[in-house]
Amino acid sequence: MNSNSKLKDILKEEPLPIALGAGFFGFFAHLGFIEALKQEGIEFSMISGSSAGALVGAILGSNISTPDALKLLAEVPVKDVWDPGFGLGYLKWKNVENILRANLHPRLEELSLNIAVSTFEVGTFKTKIFTEGETAPIVRASCTPPFLVHPAKINGKRYFDGGIFDKPGIMGIPKEKRSVSHFLMSHLRDRNWDFSHNLKKRRPNQLMICFSDLIAVKPSNLSVGYEAFARCFENTIRLLNTDISDLKNHKSFYGDLKEFTNSI
Repeated sequence: MNSNSKLKDILKEEPLPIALGAGFFGFFAHLGFIEALKQEGIEFSMISGSSAGALVGAILGSNISTPDALKLLAEVPVKDVWDPGFGLGYLKWKNVENILRANLHPRLEELSLNIAVSTFEVGTFKTKIFTEGETAPIVRASCTPPFLVHPAKINGKRYFDGGIFDKPGIMGIPKEKRSVSHFLMSHLRDRNWDFSHNLKKRRPNQLMICFSDLIAVKPSNLSVGYEAFARCFENTIRLLNTDISDLKNHKSFYGDLKEFTNSI
C-alpha cells in the first residue's frame, strides 16, 4: 500500500465479505453500491445482510441482473405491500412472500454466492443467522418491521427484522474476517445517534461506508428507486477512486486501512 493507491486497489487484493445493512426500502442504494464494486473489479466472497441487505444478497445469489432487479423492486404494486390483516402487526405481507418465491432461488444454500441472513427471533429475543433454508420466508423475515407487519413463521418460530439487533448486517461474517460494510443512514430524526451508536461497534478489521445524501424511497414512490440507485452508485465510484491519502478527510469512509491490510 502506498500513498498513490486508491481505495479500490486495496479492496482488490482478495475477495471480501460484504455486509449490507438494514434500511427502509434501502435495497436500491445497496444495488448501486454493489454495482459500483462490480464495475471497479472488486470481488466478494460472501454477502451478509439484514433487511434490505438480505434481500439484495438473495437477489445477487439468484443471479438476477441489476436492470431486472431494479425493475422488479420499482414496480411492485402498492397493494401487494399494503395488505392489512388481523394479527401481530398491521400488514400480512403474504403477497410480498409470494413475489419473493416467484423470483428468488428456492434455497439459500444453493445460491451462487454464500449468503448469511440476519433475523430477529422473537422467542429468544436474539439475532438468528440463516445460511441455509427456504429463501423466501427467511428473506421476508429479515425484512419484517416489527408490529407493522405480521412476524414471519419459519419452522414454527416467529421472526422480525434482522436490523433490530444487527443494523449493519455484519453478524453473519466471522469476526476474524476483514470486511466492507455499507451502512444505511436512517432517515428518521435519530439518524445521528443511530449512526454513531453503530460506528462505535465497528470491528477493527471492518471498513464502514455510509453516505449521508442518499435518496429516501417510500412505498408510495418506489419509482424514485432508480434515482436512489444512481446516487449511491455515483457516490461509491467516487469513493473507490479516492487516493488513500485523502480518505481521512472523506466523510463517508470509516476505518483504519493499516489495521485492515494487516488483518489479511
